[in-house]
Amino acid sequence: MKLRATIKRVRNIWRRHGWRMFGPLVLHNLRYYTKHWMRHGSLGMPRSSVDQIPGVETQRAVYLSELGYTGTVGESAEPYQPIDEAQFRSVMEALPISLADYAFVDLGSGKGRALLLAAQAGFQTITGVEFSGELHQAAQKNLAAARGQWPNVDRIKLLCGDAAQYRPPPVPVVCYLYNPFGASVMRQVVDMWVRAMSTHSQDVWVVYSNPTQSELFMSEPIFEHQFTKAGSAVFRRRA
Repeated sequence: MKLRATIKRVRNIWRRHGWRMFGPLVLHNLRYYTKHWMRHGSLGMPRSSVDQIPGVETQRAVYLSELGYTGTVGESAEPYQPIDEAQFRSVMEALPISLADYAFVDLGSGKGRALLLAAQAGFQTITGVEFSGELHQAAQKNLAAARGQWPNVDRIKLLCGDAAQYRPPPVPVVCYLYNPFGASVMRQVVDMWVRAMSTHSQDVWVVYSNPTQSELFMSEPIFEHQFTKAGSAVFRRRA
């Protein structure tokens, strides 16, 4: 079953990203899993502390084809895969800001792992936007199980909808993306954030993990690349 899942994942990467991105993505994953094997003695992703909460499950990857999504939706959305907890913490700790003064927005929030980690990190508010009704319901179930067992769960708000139509709030914010969309949807997301930023002067950061569409941010004058860490490209609104 693991071999079958791996073959399916490779085919999915090739279909979505083509030959130009296929090589870099394979090299990125080889480097990551080699480091992981040297550190943990296995190739599997370590279980997150989030999944140690009774009733919470964010570990299993989900392809949208399993949920019945086909056509343009299935083609534009990447499969749900949970972010490695150590990678997430590493890049958030590297941000030169007080997280308590910022909102956190996760576009393509899946089952809610990053949302719970953001709540633990102390963000002021946490919002997750997820297109899939099934994944949205899984996140609702996970938050219900985590309530009373995990810090700041009451700060998390879940929205089921199109991330390209989500208008960010006019407050200091960190936008988090874990390679959730292909180029067409990401283009719409970037355009929406640029339009929203034209109406206010608040600080905006983008943390883009596995940044296969990073050139879309690079091409926008309002965004400035700050650094890359733990497989994430970090951008900030230009002063």
